[in-house]
Amino acid sequence: MKTAITYWNDRVSPLFDTARHLVVFEINDNRETACVKSILKNNDPIIRAKQLSQLGIDVVICGAISWECEAILASVNIKVISYICGSVKDVLHACLNETLEKSSFLMPGCKNHRRHTRSRHGQRR
Repeated sequence: MKTAITYWNDRVSPLFDTARHLVVFEINDNRETACVKSILKNNDPIIRAKQLSQLGIDVVICGAISWECEAILASVNIKVISYICGSVKDVLHACLNETLEKSSFLMPGCKNHRRHTRSRHGQRR
């Protein structure tokens, strides 16, 4: 499975829609087996989704994300885990240990926010 985290200065970027930097982790048996950095070349949501799909991304972990970007990523079967903050290293560790839902990783003001995933048709589930 490939998990991507948008980042700036080794921390999760606060907004996916304008993030330029991406680190992609290959995860097998709950362990990081490879890591590669990439640049998101365009802010257009459709082009971003195509780029992530071409990279083979299964999951994106990010800060805030517009409903449009989230729906487009869902349409290409990319799961979004949003409203996350913290260092990339700590977020990856929490993801591997299935503790990412802890409030310490939620963006400020999002403690009661329920993360939503979108179906292929853009409807929240």
